[in-house]
Amino acid sequence: MGYLKNTWYIGGWDYEITRSLTMRYMLEEPVLLYRKENGDAVAMSNRCPHRYAPLHMGKLVGDRVQCAYHGLQFDCTGQCVHNPHPGGNGTIPRDAKVRSYPTVERFGAVWVWMGEKEPDESLLPDYHFIDDNKSYRTIRGAFDIDNHYEMVTDNALDLTHVTFTHAGTLGAGLENVTREQVKRERIGNTLWCKRFNYGIEAGADFQRFNPVLQKIKVDKQQNVRWDPPCHILIVIRYVQAGTENDHLTGISAGNMLTPVSEKKTRFFWSVTRNFLLGSEQIDKAMNAAAELALQRQDKPMIEDQLAMMRTTDLESMHPVYILDDATPIQARQILKQLIAQENASGVPASPSVSHAVRVSSVVS
Repeated sequence: MGYLKNTWYIGGWDYEITRSLTMRYMLEEPVLLYRKENGDAVAMSNRCPHRYAPLHMGKLVGDRVQCAYHGLQFDCTGQCVHNPHPGGNGTIPRDAKVRSYPTVERFGAVWVWMGEKEPDESLLPDYHFIDDNKSYRTIRGAFDIDNHYEMVTDNALDLTHVTFTHAGTLGAGLENVTREQVKRERIGNTLWCKRFNYGIEAGADFQRFNPVLQKIKVDKQQNVRWDPPCHILIVIRYVQAGTENDHLTGISAGNMLTPVSEKKTRFFWSVTRNFLLGSEQIDKAMNAAAELALQRQDKPMIEDQLAMMRTTDLESMHPVYILDDATPIQARQILKQLIAQENASGVPASPSVSHAVRVSSVVS
């Protein structure tokens, strides 16, 4: 099916992109990332047009990238501006340039626009709470998963797996499935799946994060938002049962995916909380919980799915679906339509992200 290109993908968290030359594969394209001397992020092709050497093996000369193979230098627009052959100042061939990609720094990340159309910042998915250090505390990380990005998306969009895959940690009891009320919404091309439970016990990890939850029954709200092509937000809200805000414990988890190739996905994750903002102990506990849930529980499950399927084309397998597959199926359909529009027009189609429901209205 390919990729949706006229949209934003994360090239790296802000702390990952430095004055060192960093190479990332994005949508199967080798992309070079670095910062100019003024701190602005730059993204360009990592492939030198001369002999196709990897530019990340070179070095920065001011804000120019110097190829390690023959010393050609490229400015931040991708234009070759110096050819040392011959005599230290040779003629620059007309086609001596590499593609540059627009970037924007928002929500703690450097986002890269992979399409040909004029970049549109309004299409950035909303993770505004990551930038709000006064009201929230956020931890972040990234790792690779060996499977197609839609399989990773499916995992995040159907949270009924949490009760089983994450039993004893993020997952609460079976009542999270058997007593759950579900509401699904589509706003533009943004999907919401909202889950509600009343008068239950909080999940084990949440009881550790906020010990007051160990002593009370809680009402739980768990909302999942999907923005095309593969950006997910999970908002979890616990309050004392029967109240609006008593002992409010809120977490917003970002799952922002960048396809590396057909069989590899770069998973950028964030966990934002609205309680105990200054606690390094909670930071460590949440880091450990995220590592366990994402890298030791979800990752092997998703990777083994690829091993069992021996294909990245889920539809070709004719899977058996259950009711809770409704949101992942709808997300796949929307993405398929958007990519088909790109292919038909020859110009990448806009994903038309809509955020009529803001995160701040869910987690306070």
